Amino acid sequence: MQRVIKIACLIIILLMPSFVGKSDEYAFKNFEIYDESRNRIIPTTVYYPIDGKNFPVIVISHGAGGNRTSLITHVLHLVKNGYVVIVPEHVSSNKDYLEYLMGKGYTFKEALKEMVGNTTEWENRPKDISYVIDMAYIWNESDKDLKGKMDLSKIGILGHSYGAYTVMAVLGALVKMPYGITSFEDKRIKAGIAISPQGAGGNPKLDRVNDYFFNGSWKNITKPISFFVESDDLVEWRKEPFNEILQNVYFLRFIASKHIDFADWKESLRGRETKNVSKNLALRFFNVYLKGYDKNLYNEEYADSLCKTNRIVIDIAWEDKLKRPFISIEKPLVGYLYIFDKRIAPIRNTIIIGKIVVEINAYDGIEKVGFYVDDELKFIDDIPPYQWLWGEMSMGRHKIKIIAYGMEGTVEKEIEVIKIL
Repeated sequence: MQRVIKIACLIIILLMPSFVGKSDEYAFKNFEIYDESRNRIIPTTVYYPIDGKNFPVIVISHGAGGNRTSLITHVLHLVKNGYVVIVPEHVSSNKDYLEYLMGKGYTFKEALKEMVGNTTEWENRPKDISYVIDMAYIWNESDKDLKGKMDLSKIGILGHSYGAYTVMAVLGALVKMPYGITSFEDKRIKAGIAISPQGAGGNPKLDRVNDYFFNGSWKNITKPISFFVESDDLVEWRKEPFNEILQNVYFLRFIASKHIDFADWKESLRGRETKNVSKNLALRFFNVYLKGYDKNLYNEEYADSLCKTNRIVIDIAWEDKLKRPFISIEKPLVGYLYIFDKRIAPIRNTIIIGKIVVEINAYDGIEKVGFYVDDELKFIDDIPPYQWLWGEMSMGRHKIKIIAYGMEGTVEKEIEVIKIL
């Protein structure tokens, strides 16, 4: 009987006409696709340029409590610049399911925890992505509107929050499922952007119910990936995937941006600025890794140029690990208040009150690290982890500069701070 019901549902869905909408530059189609193996409906919208063929493809994964419009700013920017964008809806962690749970008496936070702690959804989300890619092959061959529109040798993915989990999972991150360590990698996907990613052990603000990742989860990710991160007290946790991936990985922290600013949930000046920067960086990243643009075009200078006219989101703290020596200043971070070596809160400037241990990460052939304040050498450390205690009293603005020395030359990094005491 259950088999008959499944077949009947599938027939109804296949016979259901898809909705088509158009603007001057692009069109879109809505589908209700059905994965019989999981008895799961995946509502999906495909956006595509009206003129032309053979466009690279981006799949979008929304966050918990989101839907197909949650990242519409990014979607429309990509499709208007020569991409087919496929947006599936994850039905057990979307807006409808959030409202269903809250209708049963859950608070917003309780409903959120229910969705991100659901281990079945940990599996379903990446499988949703792989299934819509399967469907893309069919549409590209036979759909009257989508035939020939897609170059399926060039597929990328972008996701925010729970969607960032989805991105990392399909790029090869190992997931701690109840039945064992599992990979949901889809090798057809060539590059990804994870906005507000998760580290190991789950989010402490959600009682760690989303503990799908562990130390070692990201060691198998070899495809290019860029992390976009807000400024809050979870920044070090969100940086754990970046620290573990060896190359072709970027970590971009948006100074003053908050978690919700990347999505199209609530209108605000900070949100508009965040999304304007984020959508352009996403386009440049995919242009490099799917369209073959020069890799040097995706850089810190370009990120900074996008912030020049902003009033709130005025800086991007940029780190990358490419095929070259790499260092990062782990403490102090740009845009935080530190009091006696403890990070307190994100702020506009970097302010240090009292003593602080300056901490450095270094990779790929670094042999020693020099610590400078206002171009005066203070200490050289040749044993990792590279650290220096800045304990002398000082008042005013200073520049901390790090010079790392290796077999292939030197690498420099600096940060401006305000030191008190």
